[in-house]
Amino acid sequence: MSDNSEKKKMEWQSLVLQVMTSNRFTNADVLFRTLDNRKCITCLETALVIEEMKGSDRYPLSFCRSAKYNGLLDESRRKFIRKIHIIMPCVVQMYHVSGLERCCHYTIRIDDISQFQTICGIFELDTEVYCGTIQMHETNFITIRNNVSALSKVLQDIYNVLPKETSFLKKRSSNLTVSYGFSGRNRDSGGPPVLTKGIGYINVEKLLPLLLHILCELTEDRKRCFAYTEPVDESRLTGFSRRMGENFGYILKRDNVFEGVDCSMRVIGRHTESLLSTHCDVMNDWRPGNNFCSVIKAVVVDDIKKCKVNLSVIAYSRKVVGDYLYGPNNYPITDHEAKTKSYN
Repeated sequence: MSDNSEKKKMEWQSLVLQVMTSNRFTNADVLFRTLDNRKCITCLETALVIEEMKGSDRYPLSFCRSAKYNGLLDESRRKFIRKIHIIMPCVVQMYHVSGLERCCHYTIRIDDISQFQTICGIFELDTEVYCGTIQMHETNFITIRNNVSALSKVLQDIYNVLPKETSFLKKRSSNLTVSYGFSGRNRDSGGPPVLTKGIGYINVEKLLPLLLHILCELTEDRKRCFAYTEPVDESRLTGFSRRMGENFGYILKRDNVFEGVDCSMRVIGRHTESLLSTHCDVMNDWRPGNNFCSVIKAVVVDDIKKCKVNLSVIAYSRKVVGDYLYGPNNYPITDHEAKTKSYN
């Protein structure tokens, strides 16, 4: 390496350390705009980044919530990061993962991946990139299936029946979202979580059957991928996940292990809001064996607005269900939690 190249490398590392020490970035576009004095965005495609945390311990809730404010690769989290996973996009993609209640995740432009990996290297963080053209990736942390074309029509149908008026949608981490599942709100005092009703105002007779179908498809694929080595408590299945849809008169005829589902969309574009901002899914259950999440996402076309949209259906277990069944604090306090109480 020439002296000039080495000098530029040292200057870049110094800039990264200076910028990331004095700032917190919840949006990757803002980070790279700061580093490069970037005036415009030319790349539309994005990759999902997941900061896998070490161990299977329960991380303090306040620590997990802080990802929303502290941003990507934050100093408070770096020493607990095992690996950075970078999932390249695909037209229709499915993945199964556990631990998103404590693993900060967000999206970045694919043109920024090389620089992002360099930043990770500065902080001595390992990265792994999963190509979107390979049919399947399997690791101990995540299983990814690409080009799941059999479900592309269902996802387009879901988008077509979703309301486009923002008044019907919740904004979460730059996503516009419709949610359904078990919640602690509106239940009797001390009683079990109940199914939400808000989706009833959103074309429920068309949307809910499609979402229930996706839940069953994700369950079936999860079983296939893991050879059903992650059994769920039977009382949890019968008391909750198998009852999804019943408050609107639907009865599941196929197996389902999920207790909640989000249907989220983001318009693909050059604006920073087209990126998923940093967050952890803190409402997911944290209990080992029950902290699973499965996602199917697709690029769909909006013929009216003449744009493309990232549509995701996110299925998960619910912390409120685990708290009701087992007690909110029944999991033993670990050495890690004792060491990280300072984050509370």
